[in-house]
Amino acid sequence: RSRHTRYISVTGVRACALPILVAVLAAALLGGVVYLAWTWRHPQAFTAAGGWGAGYREAEVGQTFYVGMTYPRDRDGGHVTLHDGRVDVVRGGDVAETALLLCTLDADANVGAIGTYVDDSIHDDCAELVPIEGARLDLHYAPLRQQVVMAVTMVQPGRVKVAGISLDYSDRWQSGTQRTGGEVVVSTGRGSGGR
Repeated sequence: RSRHTRYISVTGVRACALPILVAVLAAALLGGVVYLAWTWRHPQAFTAAGGWGAGYREAEVGQTFYVGMTYPRDRDGGHVTLHDGRVDVVRGGDVAETALLLCTLDADANVGAIGTYVDDSIHDDCAELVPIEGARLDLHYAPLRQQVVMAVTMVQPGRVKVAGISLDYSDRWQSGTQRTGGEVVVSTGRGSGGR
């Protein structure tokens, strides 16, 4: 009788272990699929948003302030295809117009990256400045060859604050959106009726 009880007990353990093993394997498989899907939709070719800032306090209405917003992350080479982008305006969106442009650095400019520029001075260092939609961005870093630049044009007196940019792009097998760039604040000077 005790032998029979042991046999039933062992069979009960085996019967319970199989569903637990299946559940653990299913959870691990689901976790792997979720991780792969998240990674696929979240490319990381650029440095993360934040950690630096730029500003211009004496802008005039009609003036455009340019800021380099992208830097390759941990790699030197390859390219990404830019599909679209958005400027993450957190305050003052009604006083300025924004645009994202691809700057191809002038090889003779002798600059490491695009910093800040006002109006046509951007052309001192950008040999070409075009909209980002559909553009192919070179990720070489030494020297940097291309960079996404944000243009902020004041359309009325005031202050605009940007928390970074969101870029939709493809990077090899990944295709998705990444936030990058720094905080940028542009305000009109007192002579322009700034607040």
